[in-house]
Amino acid sequence: MPIVGGNLVVTSQTTLTELQSYLKDHTAQGDKILGKVDKTTGNTILYVGGKTTLGDTVSGKAERRKELAKQTFDRLLEEAVKSDMSALGKDARISLQNLAENIGSARESTGKHSMRSAQMERLTTAYINRSTTEHGMAATVHGGPKLSDLGNFGSTIQVAVGHFQQALASGKDLTPYAEALGDALATAWLAGHNTPNERIEFAASNGKGLRNEIRDMMQTLIGGDAGLAFAHNDKVETALAKAFNRAAGQMLPDGEVAGTSTPIRGPGSKMNDLPNIRIGGQEYKPVGYIAEGGFARVFRYAPVSGQGNEIAYKRPEAGSLKGKSDLARMETLDEQTKASGEELLNHLTAQGNGHENVVELLGATRNSDGQLGFAMEILPHGTMLDFAGELAGAVGTGPGKIDKSLADVLRLTLIQDLAEGMAHVQDTNGVIDLDFKSPNAMIGENGIGKVIDLGAARRGNTVTLQDVPLPDNPLWLAPEILKGKNDISDLAKPMGVLKKVEDWTTSVVQGMFPKLKSGKAMSIGGNILAPDTVREGSRVKGQQSALQVNGAVNVWALGMVAADLFAGDMWGSQYRFMSDAQDAIVDFGKNPNNVAIAPKLPDGSLPPTALRESTGNPTVDGFLNQMLAPVPGNRPTLTQVTNHQIFQGRGIGGQEARDLIVALKSGDPTRIDLAKANLDRVVNPPPPNRMPPQTPPRPLPQSPTTVQMPPLPDVPDGTG
Repeated sequence: MPIVGGNLVVTSQTTLTELQSYLKDHTAQGDKILGKVDKTTGNTILYVGGKTTLGDTVSGKAERRKELAKQTFDRLLEEAVKSDMSALGKDARISLQNLAENIGSARESTGKHSMRSAQMERLTTAYINRSTTEHGMAATVHGGPKLSDLGNFGSTIQVAVGHFQQALASGKDLTPYAEALGDALATAWLAGHNTPNERIEFAASNGKGLRNEIRDMMQTLIGGDAGLAFAHNDKVETALAKAFNRAAGQMLPDGEVAGTSTPIRGPGSKMNDLPNIRIGGQEYKPVGYIAEGGFARVFRYAPVSGQGNEIAYKRPEAGSLKGKSDLARMETLDEQTKASGEELLNHLTAQGNGHENVVELLGATRNSDGQLGFAMEILPHGTMLDFAGELAGAVGTGPGKIDKSLADVLRLTLIQDLAEGMAHVQDTNGVIDLDFKSPNAMIGENGIGKVIDLGAARRGNTVTLQDVPLPDNPLWLAPEILKGKNDISDLAKPMGVLKKVEDWTTSVVQGMFPKLKSGKAMSIGGNILAPDTVREGSRVKGQQSALQVNGAVNVWALGMVAADLFAGDMWGSQYRFMSDAQDAIVDFGKNPNNVAIAPKLPDGSLPPTALRESTGNPTVDGFLNQMLAPVPGNRPTLTQVTNHQIFQGRGIGGQEARDLIVALKSGDPTRIDLAKANLDRVVNPPPPNRMPPQTPPRPLPQSPTTVQMPPLPDVPDGTG
């Protein structure tokens, strides 16, 4: 670093980092930094100024020296930004560019006053620290297809970039060129990846990684500032998203039917304009609304031909896109597609070759916005949680009522169904569902229980808790999940201390630049501490990543669902706040001797550590407590649950039980009583038929004593 007499000689090779070192090592915080031109070399010299003389003020020399110091700072910042940008991906570029703009605003806020050493040092540190961390955020592929998968695709990109540039220069719409690029993308992918699984892999991705690679290649082909400006153009980003969505839509055999729209009334009486869909070669039209959950709605579709069964169609809620700019809309769609794509892959893996206790995915669609829709078998008899309450209300005497023993047969029938379904998902196909609960289990047309909604599932034998959010309703989550989430929060507490330091640093920056808006000061203050934040964040993330759970969490969830069926409602309603319910589960998991299902104490209260009152059947209580063991390793596997002897009881899983389930859902007392009688004959068969008493048989007469008969007289032969 060229330091001459305590001054910094700024050449064409001087960097912002050298300026930072000069300010730290050769100046004091309150020093005024001025600039002057070396008449021999033409280089700028930054130096510490003293008191301004009247002559320098009148001549304007003092003002010029202040301005030259600021211009030198601006130039070094601009060159640093330009150098760093070429090595970064789009997201990192935007972040660094925003910081540079905030630093520029801070510098400009000094007005006609001199730049103090502390001010310049804080601003250079903010940029350098952030720049260092941003280099760890270089363009990466986020999963899904990669540019290297497309063969020799460079020439296609070269043609596309020419079309994009021409359209931008003339103010034309980029859509036709984006569609052409999308068609070429699809052709290139299918040339080497035409298996059903490879098609699904492409269709389930938001394509962000591939789009970044294509954009970066376009920037390189253009080069220089023009290439950088092209890569930062939102219209280019949107066009690349359109291109990928067009290609992805060609990967699936099913899809939405263009030019069709039917208004269907949804929640809150709002109308939804829905397209027809083509699934398995048959066209379906929307005919009604079913339900809403998360960011999706489920509608009922019927065959246009009138032949065949209705299906359910789940699609993202379009309202989340209203009023957004094209770029914000694209970012929202990217997140939606990422989530729904993961759900699609999870469901296909979990479904495997199919299972009657897992809802069947009939097909998937992808529209021009990249939104994925799922066609599934329709489940007309509602959720397990609804049926739990209905079944509890049906126990009694009189028409349309059943006794408790038959109700328990129905409960165990459905629990067996769900255990079979979850064992297929987890033990057979290696998918852990982190949101299995009573509302996510439904009853099919024939009274069969089915597992649905695998949006929160993860493939693999273990799940790292840091990587998954808590579901909306955590009352079915195992103690180890809730405790793990608490531990993650505790591990992150040092980051809270660092945040306080960041706030103090921000206040210092605000004091140095009083005219700077608070948001910009916060950006600069936070980036001054970027290395500390990154280092501490890396340490915390490493510890958090060690917190994992396995498939035992779903055995717990099944136990909670089973307990709901026996109790008639979901657990946790006794707590005012969700956090209190979660704490109760965590506390339960701390003691391996705790028992979840227990009889009430003599005073009518539950034991302090119990979660539910006894079902009244010790065998059932024992079964539930096995699944709800506090220690994960003490729980049976799902496959072991399916083989439990409790399911060997009369009528459990039989057609008569399913007929009664469907009859109860109908609400028809006559139908219920008929189905009840049929099941009752199976559960409580009459004693075996006995032969009526018979009259003893009369003894046969004894044979008489043989009597010697006199010989018969000779019969004359008629000759004498």
